[in-house]
Order: sequence, then C-alpha cells, then structure tokens
Amino acid sequence: MATPKRVGGKPLKLAYCWSHGRRALIKAQPKAGSPIVDEALVRIAALYKIEAEIRGLPPAQRKAVRQDQSRPLVDKFFAWLNTQAGRVSRKSELGKALAYMLRRQDRFCLFLEDGHVDMDSNLVENAIRTPAMY
Repeated sequence: MATPKRVGGKPLKLAYCWSHGRRALIKAQPKAGSPIVDEALVRIAALYKIEAEIRGLPPAQRKAVRQDQSRPLVDKFFAWLNTQAGRVSRKSELGKALAYMLRRQDRFCLFLEDGHVDMDSNLVENAIRTPAMY
C-alpha cells in the first residue's frame, strides 16, 4: 500500500501475482506428487485461459468478463483452497503455500475489480529483465 500521506488520488493497492502463487504451489509439491497441487494448477489454468481470451480488450470489457466468468472461479478456488488447507499440516511446505495464498486472497482478487490490472506481473518482469548474454 502507498503511504496514507500520498497526494494525487486514492491510496494505491498492491495486487498479488497469480504466477507467483502458482510457483509457490509447484515448489511445495511433494516429490511423490499431490492431487491438491494438481487440482490447484487446473483451476488457475482456467483463469489464465479467460485472461488469454480478453487480452487487449478495453479495461471496462475486461472487468465485465472477469466479473461474469473469473469471479465465480476465483471464489470457488479460494473456498476449495481453504478446505484443502485444513487437510494438510500447516508446517508442511504445501501447507505454507496454501496459507500464503489464503492470507493474501484479497490482493489476489484485485484484478477482478479493475480492468487495468493484470492477473500477474509477468509482462512487467519480462520487460525489466536483463537479457542473457552468450
């Protein structure tokens, strides 16, 4: 969040990156695999599919599609995630990854409220990344 002393508009809000949440789940996946991680990735992929379909549309249209199509998926995802968090140890890597997303749910959901906000920060990160030198 921006400092409350900021002038020139409403306080800024920090939107969390779904790609980072996804990576945290993948990193926490046990070597033997996890149906919880597998299902989470399928659910997140459904959101990315919607984003691919609305890429380049005006912000008002993106927000409308997100409200209609993505919001129900996100709401179901976090309800499901909360149930799964109760099934695994909070001290396990998977438990920590689930808690990471659940504690930041409101920030992960900001993209639903504003068509200017992307679901992840991949475009920005790629733009500022130094190219590999061979």
